[in-house]
Amino acid sequence: MSVVRPANAMVVSRVLIYARVSTSEQVKSGTSLCQQVNICEEFARAKWPHCEIVHFLDEGKSGTIPILEREKAREMTDYMEENDVIICTRLDRLSRNAKDLLATIPAFQDSRVLVYFCEQF
Repeated sequence: MSVVRPANAMVVSRVLIYARVSTSEQVKSGTSLCQQVNICEEFARAKWPHCEIVHFLDEGKSGTIPILEREKAREMTDYMEENDVIICTRLDRLSRNAKDLLATIPAFQDSRVLVYFCEQF
């Protein structure tokens, strides 16, 4: 039996979780890597229960460092493929500001990768 999907439905290959903390103060305020990963995994399992989940975790990396200059973020962008989904808890975990994110979006679009901020939007 075949499954009928809407024409615009994207088949998700893998879920890539990106989490970042820059200071120990963030850990105390409830944005530890573990907390971010748990939130993202819960979101991913609810939407795509059978997808492979891969983690990319930058610890001690400031958001002022551009996305592609952070070790694990760069690994993630090198690893991502068409139909992957990137999940972060909030925009400020992936980038410091909208300008930085907007500069990166074309690479995501060209690769047909979706980005979700599961706590923010």
